[in-house]
Amino acid sequence: MNMRFGKLMLAAALAGTVAAGSVPAVALAQGEGAALQAQAEGRGTWEQSGSRWWFATEGGGYLQGGLWYVNNVPYIFDANGWLITGRWTKLSDGMWYLSETNGVVAQGWRNLYGVWYYLNPDDDGSMVTGWKAIGNAWYRFDSNGAMCTGWQQIAGDWFYFGASGAMYENRWLKSGSYWYYLGSGGAMVTGWQQINGEDYCFSESDSNKTPMGGMFTGLVRVGDTSQFYFFYDDGTMARDVWIDTGSFGTMYFGSDGIGTPAQ
Repeated sequence: MNMRFGKLMLAAALAGTVAAGSVPAVALAQGEGAALQAQAEGRGTWEQSGSRWWFATEGGGYLQGGLWYVNNVPYIFDANGWLITGRWTKLSDGMWYLSETNGVVAQGWRNLYGVWYYLNPDDDGSMVTGWKAIGNAWYRFDSNGAMCTGWQQIAGDWFYFGASGAMYENRWLKSGSYWYYLGSGGAMVTGWQQINGEDYCFSESDSNKTPMGGMFTGLVRVGDTSQFYFFYDDGTMARDVWIDTGSFGTMYFGSDGIGTPAQ
């Protein structure tokens, strides 16, 4: 039996209410009110008092004050030994846990009132915050455990998370009227970039007409220089070609992409 008594003590509770009459999942098969033999520091029994449950161990003791495993299933008991059901609990390790209405500590994905949470199966169901790799994708959860979606600024860089919560990486994104590129590691790129053998340039600030990270198109004076470049509608840089730029006249864009006005 795995036991974390002494390490994990009940500290506080988040939102949620106890569901009266909740029965441990392992007891359901035995019928409501039935005492169930289970493994917890030796054998013991589930006992019911009114609508609440507790677990009596052999020798006259009972499980209390933290997270315990009964038949390899995690449960949380309060300081008085009552099984916690239907709410969040913060233990002394600083982590939050969600007890289902049957008392079993939830694990994996949970959607609560339209917000997704991930309860780490590798850590007894503790609520995940920050970065987490799940399957083949990276996810981000805020300090309250809510899964992030859309644009998120993290440590000075911008990232984008789809509706599923999965982080975009090494892929294009059209957001509003502009195209962006999320590079290796997921951070939004700025400045000059070579992508699949083609040269692109992305705004490095919001001071341009193009927002930071937005892909340049058309005639652009890049940075603080007086040099002009031309970018096609797909963002690729023009080379070795004459282009009528409109108000700036016809220009020749050389192999380095720099434009020279016609003489």
